[in-house]
Amino acid sequence: MVVAASSHAPAQLVEGKPLSPQVFESWVSQKAKPVKKWSDVDRGKPVVLFGEDHNAVVHFDFLAENAAGLKKSGITHVFFEYEASFQKILDDYLQTYSENKKTPSKEKEKMLEKLKFQLLEMREYGSRGKKAKIKLFEALHDAGIKIKLVDDQKYIAPIPTEQGVWFRDYGRNVLFSEEIDKLLDGKNRILMVVGNWHALNSFGMPWLLQHGDKKSLVQSILIAGGFDHPTWHYELSLQNALKSQKPHLVPLEKLETKTTVLHPNFNDILYLPSMQKSPYATAKSAADFTSELFLDPRKLDFKKLYSPPPK
Repeated sequence: MVVAASSHAPAQLVEGKPLSPQVFESWVSQKAKPVKKWSDVDRGKPVVLFGEDHNAVVHFDFLAENAAGLKKSGITHVFFEYEASFQKILDDYLQTYSENKKTPSKEKEKMLEKLKFQLLEMREYGSRGKKAKIKLFEALHDAGIKIKLVDDQKYIAPIPTEQGVWFRDYGRNVLFSEEIDKLLDGKNRILMVVGNWHALNSFGMPWLLQHGDKKSLVQSILIAGGFDHPTWHYELSLQNALKSQKPHLVPLEKLETKTTVLHPNFNDILYLPSMQKSPYATAKSAADFTSELFLDPRKLDFKKLYSPPPK
């Protein structure tokens, strides 16, 4: 159900007033639909972005359980925001994993443990995250889906200056988008697991991937948990609104009023219960949370965002 232009919620958004948890929860409940399988989430776009909180791993479980469904839907590649230098280690692990399934041996088991230890040096997701990460790699491989690691640490400046932040965010968005663009030949479908900030429709990877004939190529999904670091308000609001410990999808629509148009930063919110709590979680106001979900494009200076880095 789309929120009507004359309804109470968009008026609050436009005027910048706090959106009460009660109004937000009612809005979510009206729009949410239960999710049982990948086809309940998939919009069929050539590119699907899973905007994750880097401290949560429940979406790894969801993707692993639905690997066959991903393959059936035409997903050919899954990209991860991991250092590309680990690609050979991952390829060696998956090859040894396949060979060991056919003809098990102690030698192969030892090699798997060695390679697994090296793989776990990639981005930290906590103790359970390490196991979930490997399980997801194996499930995707078993389903016949190719896995590609695309991050590059040269974009991470040691000192967070204004120039360093620009280089880190914009540079990596361009890198990720170019790697995806190389495979968009009309046959491949790419799913990327990436930090929420990169998945923003307004000025993230989707913005870079929808110029010219690439318009509307991307489905950007916010995984319930918040922006790169989760917000308790967000998770609690969804739980209260849905009153269920089952996955739900909340489609986000453009909100129009007489004074402005608010475009959603994501196409959908995928609510996955049992989201791992992060030690970095902070409670945010409803107004702050709403500003993360929606953005007034008139407030964006695209020239500044995508101009050469500050001197």
